[in-house]
Amino acid sequence: MYHPGSHVFLATDSASIVRLQAFNISNIIVYTYPLMNEYSGLGRSRLESENLFLKLLSVKMDILRISLSKFSDSLYLDSDVFLLNPVCVDPTSELMLSYSYISQKLQNDVGIFNAGYLWTSSIQFVEEWKDQLMNSKYYDQHILQELCINYKHSFFDAAHNIMPWRLLTPIKSKEDFLGSLSVENTFVLINGKKMISIHTHLNRPDFSEFNKIILKMLFNACHTNGLTIVDHINFRNR
Repeated sequence: MYHPGSHVFLATDSASIVRLQAFNISNIIVYTYPLMNEYSGLGRSRLESENLFLKLLSVKMDILRISLSKFSDSLYLDSDVFLLNPVCVDPTSELMLSYSYISQKLQNDVGIFNAGYLWTSSIQFVEEWKDQLMNSKYYDQHILQELCINYKHSFFDAAHNIMPWRLLTPIKSKEDFLGSLSVENTFVLINGKKMISIHTHLNRPDFSEFNKIILKMLFNACHTNGLTIVDHINFRNR
């Protein structure tokens, strides 16, 4: 939709690959890899109780490695990220990271970056990230603030990777975050800039307030593409 002709590498399970075949995908080139079969049907609590969650997270490094073996750079997105506008990257960097924009207390607990949204042109970074997983204070993301100093890096701005945690555990206040949101013509804005991407679970009760705010903004902006994505996700979750 926003990056026609892109090559998209999906780490998924075999059942999802079969379901994907029912869709008529013509504007991007999709490669599917059944790297997730071991985790099919397992929720996070079970993955954690069986000590599988960190192993599952390492699959993102595996799919990045595959992508970087074929192309010079790759944007990694968690499966619960959807785009509202094209993503632009800094080609002079080796690595771009996304700040979480959360309270200082939560930053201390989980790290300053979110591991579900990053861009890199360095396969060495990917290998080091996977090698250092066991040393990370919080799963796969706390270690990023240590690893990034080894690479020429930059950051996605606040219009990217907008998560419910910005509302639930804001840097300043809930009112400050809400005051940064607006709609202008057909654009959904944050701090006066077009929103690039949303990172949320539409079926999580604790995210419902955030999701309702975003959905209302998409409706007010008549953001057809965003509403289509939301409708598809909601249909999939029924």
